Amino acid sequence: MRPPETIYRGERLTDGAGRILGVRVTVNGREFSPDRSRRVWDHSPTGFEWGYGGSGPSQLALALVLDATGEPELARRTYQWFKWATVACWGQSWQITAGEIHQWLAQCQRETRDEEDASDAADEVQVVGGGGPAEYDGPLQCPRCQRQADSCEWPTHRPDGYRYCPTCSKGRGNRVVPLPVAVAKDGAA
Repeated sequence: MRPPETIYRGERLTDGAGRILGVRVTVNGREFSPDRSRRVWDHSPTGFEWGYGGSGPSQLALALVLDATGEPELARRTYQWFKWATVACWGQSWQITAGEIHQWLAQCQRETRDEEDASDAADEVQVVGGGGPAEYDGPLQCPRCQRQADSCEWPTHRPDGYRYCPTCSKGRGNRVVPLPVAVAKDGAA
């Protein structure tokens, strides 16, 4: 586990015309390599990236959580959440401390508990007219922020097949639910 004051930085490298040549990521001023995180999960053969939700940001999120905590299993469980909460939102350059990463992970644990509680409550409602979570393509609503959107705005991007709200909880995402008439499992409306 790194001390809380450990500083991670990233910047895009550009040429004189502003074209992006690559990225540089450091920890306390020294180059930060994806190699250790690749032993946990190899997302990106090209290394780190940020500012969107792809393989490079996944590798960076995994590497940051792994390095800050020193716990491969914790990193494996939380890095996707951390990616959507922070890494996917970063711009040209960024800085975060190990202490801030630990604060984000504490938030992840709180939200995971909240989602499990909400999921238990949602198990009592059956959606009429939809197949599974990924097959439903009608209007959706986030139960936390109440935002509504078509399913194409909230693509399925997680292995569980559910769609998640990208706007509430600073992009970490909450499972969204279909908007058609919901009935209790006993059939009552």
